[in-house]
Amino acid sequence: MKNRTYRYFEGVPLYPFGYGLSYTSFMYSDLVVTPSEVKAGDNVTVKVTVENVGKLDGYEVTQVYLSWTSPNVAGIAPIRQLVGAQRNFIKSQQSLPLVFTVTAREMQLWTTQWEVLPGAMDVYAGGQQPNQVTKVPSNVLMSSFQVTT
Repeated sequence: MKNRTYRYFEGVPLYPFGYGLSYTSFMYSDLVVTPSEVKAGDNVTVKVTVENVGKLDGYEVTQVYLSWTSPNVAGIAPIRQLVGAQRNFIKSQQSLPLVFTVTAREMQLWTTQWEVLPGAMDVYAGGQQPNQVTKVPSNVLMSSFQVTT
């Protein structure tokens, strides 16, 4: 799968997911991930606010990605994994609070079986992939949580 899907692709895509789909601009704020420490097998809640800061009403696709940052998952974890997306219509100068659930199943990695490994995980929420070189008119927020056994 290396360099074949966004989950393992290390290059720069010509047109990344979500590129050029809106006539207005959005900004993200108030990212909260709870709990900050979760037992393997439990879910995590992600809350974020998206605001239409442009002059036109429009649709925004909010994306939530998970990234494994612990060294014990090197070589088996994808670079990033899409774990949530919502398409919402937001009027100009209005904001919308959103809630996503990252399930224990979405945190699993394949070793010799599917399992949730202990360690740190980063959560990204915004209108594009994290660390995207080709920018769309929105921002991406980052938070993290810890998985324990």
